Amino acid sequence: MTQSVNASIAKGAVWMLALRFCVKGISIVSIMILARLLTPEDFGLMALATSVYALVELFRAFGFSTALIQKQNASRAHYDSAWTMQVIFSVFASALLFVAASVAADYYGDSRLNGILQVMALIILINGFKNIGIVQFKKRMTFNKEFKYQLLIKISGFCVTIPLAWYLQTYWALLAGMFMGNFSSLILSYVMQNYRPKLCLTEWRELLGFSSWLLLNNVLFFINNHSQNFILGKVSGSNVLGLYSISNEVATMTTNEIVAPINAAAYPGYAKIAHDKEQLKQSYLKVLSSIVLIAVPSAIGIAAIAPLFVPVLLGDKWLEAIPVIQIIALGSIMTSISTNSGYVYLALGKQKITTFIMCFRVSIFLPLLYYLTVSYGVIGAAYSTLLASLVLFPITQTILKKQLGIKWSELTSVLFKPIISAIFMVLAILPILEVPMNQLALMLFAIVLGGAVFLVSMYILWFFMGKKECIEKTMLINIKHRIWKGRSS
Repeated sequence: MTQSVNASIAKGAVWMLALRFCVKGISIVSIMILARLLTPEDFGLMALATSVYALVELFRAFGFSTALIQKQNASRAHYDSAWTMQVIFSVFASALLFVAASVAADYYGDSRLNGILQVMALIILINGFKNIGIVQFKKRMTFNKEFKYQLLIKISGFCVTIPLAWYLQTYWALLAGMFMGNFSSLILSYVMQNYRPKLCLTEWRELLGFSSWLLLNNVLFFINNHSQNFILGKVSGSNVLGLYSISNEVATMTTNEIVAPINAAAYPGYAKIAHDKEQLKQSYLKVLSSIVLIAVPSAIGIAAIAPLFVPVLLGDKWLEAIPVIQIIALGSIMTSISTNSGYVYLALGKQKITTFIMCFRVSIFLPLLYYLTVSYGVIGAAYSTLLASLVLFPITQTILKKQLGIKWSELTSVLFKPIISAIFMVLAILPILEVPMNQLALMLFAIVLGGAVFLVSMYILWFFMGKKECIEKTMLINIKHRIWKGRSS
């Protein structure tokens, strides 16, 4: 059973990683173009509006899809009840945002927010009618369908945003792309899934009973991820907020975009074996190995090459973002490693643990954020994220260790090789950053050199540590198999 679930998780992770690579590739191209066509103020204005939008979205953030995945024997009545409540809460949230738009514009002293938020109110309404049946893509672990669905959404938004940004050169291009992406999501949810939801509320009590904790977690997640936008937007203005927004996007583009699909693929598998903690532990350690193997070198690599990355891909007007990117990237490592534990608790039906952890983080993060942002501006906001991650990381690992019976030696064996290899990678990259040559060529060389040093270091450490069974060994076997298969053909 464990091997079957692990295989399904691995297959799903491959599809979701492929999706994220495609989506992130589109995002990188988009950022490279938009950073030259638009100003930091445009990005800051949209970041602030998006945070207000996310705040109102909390009124419908009950996580019904997560509840349907966790409930293995969910009936049609459960799906229909989830869709009906989704519609009801979306209509309410849409109306609330439409009314609150002028209030937000007055509070921040920017009348442009009013029109932006009114369009976003329409987006919330559109999302409310999305087909709940698409949750089957994840529940049945048919991630190839999820891949097609999400990629088509991203492409539709890209095809609208870029031409309009070139023509208008204002934030309205970003808003139009957001609208098109969500409208495409609605249409595709019915085209790609033949399930047709009906009005029904028979199972509302059961769904809300599970989802009430998810709602609280979503509120805490919102505070952790959007409070800096509200504070920076008020204290420093939309121009500085735009700088932080793009910095955060760049700094976490590998950790978020790679770790998130692995987590999405892992959760349905965890739910299937939640009754057996030993199986769940083994699956978790395999997933964690994959996350660490990717997140650690990616985040540290971005921090190392930021002085080359920013002027080459974003342009000279974004040079102030370099230290912000470096600080956030380092903090994202610990966040990435910790995120998968939340899906373990969901599978076990112990959402309260995640709530406790997030409450603790908020109690640390908010005071740090306010003090450091007021005192040091955008750099202070970045440091507050890093410091909160440093404090929380050992606590989250200790709680998870107790829940699954994981030994410290097992966690150390997962973390040791990627961290040491990443350090060697940085030591190889840093001396060449000031070499007098074309910046684009230097950046590409640094990426290739860093990747090569990391892989060689991983192999050497694995070899001298006894060639133990691990994710690296599995990858080496697969690479050798593909090479020999290629030669034989």
